[in-house]
Amino acid sequence: MISLTINPPSEQATIIKCRPARVYVNGMRRRDLLVTEWEFLPAPIFARARLVVKGHMSPDGSTTVEDKNFLPPVGTKVLIRPAPRPAAIELPGIVSRQVIRVGPDQQYAAEVEHQLCRLLNANLSGRWHMESSSLVHVENADIRFNESDSLPASDEQVELNERTTRVFSSSPTGRLWSAADALAYLLAAAIPPYVHVPSLSELETLTEEMPLGTENLSGMSIVQAIMKVANSAGLDLRTSRTKLGLVFFRPGRGGQRRSVRLQPNGNQLDLKKTNLHRGKITFARRPSRQGLIAMGKPKLYESTFDLFPGWDSYSETSRWRDFVRSDSEDFSAVADVYRKWILNEHGRYSENPWSAPLFSFADISPSDFLTSQPRKFLPCISQDISGRSLGTVVEYRCGESKPWRRWEGPVWVSRDECTVYLGGDELPGDYFEAAAAHEVQVRVTAAIQADTRLTVAIKGDGGTAREVVKFPGVGEFRHVCESSVFHNIGADPAVEKDDTDVLHRLALRRAEAFASATEAKLSLGWINCSYHVGDIVERVDGRLLELASSLDKRPYVHSVRHEYGRIQSTTLTIRG
Repeated sequence: MISLTINPPSEQATIIKCRPARVYVNGMRRRDLLVTEWEFLPAPIFARARLVVKGHMSPDGSTTVEDKNFLPPVGTKVLIRPAPRPAAIELPGIVSRQVIRVGPDQQYAAEVEHQLCRLLNANLSGRWHMESSSLVHVENADIRFNESDSLPASDEQVELNERTTRVFSSSPTGRLWSAADALAYLLAAAIPPYVHVPSLSELETLTEEMPLGTENLSGMSIVQAIMKVANSAGLDLRTSRTKLGLVFFRPGRGGQRRSVRLQPNGNQLDLKKTNLHRGKITFARRPSRQGLIAMGKPKLYESTFDLFPGWDSYSETSRWRDFVRSDSEDFSAVADVYRKWILNEHGRYSENPWSAPLFSFADISPSDFLTSQPRKFLPCISQDISGRSLGTVVEYRCGESKPWRRWEGPVWVSRDECTVYLGGDELPGDYFEAAAAHEVQVRVTAAIQADTRLTVAIKGDGGTAREVVKFPGVGEFRHVCESSVFHNIGADPAVEKDDTDVLHRLALRRAEAFASATEAKLSLGWINCSYHVGDIVERVDGRLLELASSLDKRPYVHSVRHEYGRIQSTTLTIRG
């Protein structure tokens, strides 16, 4: 790590004095209020400022206690603008608190926060649904995206609070929420129409239509929810330069290019060639992208499995009534007989009285099934013509030469192991006869979860540590094996999926977002309100000092601080 400190050439604190910023309270300019500090940051703070009252003297020359009445009350809206017109930037704020300092240097100050900071700190409330072509608001409902029991996004776009978005829908044609869909919904549902926000199409372009994992935003504030979704797509959030608006940006990409200039030592000061007064720049390992292993969902494979009897053969009889639930004298003693069928993937049924062989998944994928652990049958990957899973399909036949038939009665599928239990009050006659003669065969077509997840590795720069990150709800791998009876059958299309490319894009975004080789704090020689959060600063011109460490991601302005005191300057915090 290398640190470079740039000191001013003389004791002169400020190169150019500027006019004080203008303060408006309820639309009226207040010349008695001075801005001493003014700062812009990313969400959730956005911006803040400090106002003080000009010296208001009593006839005897002392400051009176009534001076506090000159401060705008807490909750008052104020607008702060720099002196030049038109304003390059402004702060629509609200007084958050008053500070009174008592003593010889008595001072009355008001602390101002951005109006959006107050607005977005409210909690999310309720959820918007599309029901029978009408929008319905469900109060106090959870807000969850892409969870197994949550509602999908509506297939069609609707108008909500004067914005175009998708909403929650119980329609079978619903779709998974993308990052852009979720952001557009949160902006439409929680942000008033008078706040300018990007459209759904703009969000889709900015996120590159990134998928969204499983996100539970229940109980969060508006800004927490928006930032959680935005961060998942590699985005950050700031306010617009003027008026009330929210702007999403990718740190180090797409921001306005800004120049920081410093002439070589010994040159006569030229304000067109120098605006940097002092600074400290820290360079870490360059470049410094960290290695990353991105883990998606566990892999799923669909296959057809031949099952083995899961009962004690000593309990078998050939009397049909013994196995009729409603007529049996002691059904609990024979409940498993002819009904319980096992895979024995864990080997627990290899001993007496079952003596079933240990099932191996080597024929499916030896690299993904590494352990002999209990698993469970999951609904098929294959779907019917309406797009729904075929479920867990159990079939039987009453002899080697007989056709397979689907079990028409109820089926209980174990949640603890690969076992099915044939339900119903009584067993079909043909099935019972074949089972009693040890001729019946049972098979199940289902999906099985592998030991491994879909994984993508992003190579890091030399000497950097490797991070392992799970992306919940993203990165699916679903494969229908040739051993499945539904493989390539046409009428019931198998929906396979391999999100390796999607996961790679998400992982690369995260690796780039957290790559940082430069941390700089640069103070300009005067107030410069043209800089804003997200702007790009690639170098210090005039000194051949490059701040960028990557062609893909540039150093960006993380915060801007204006100081209007004795030392007037603008300080930039730059990261990248």
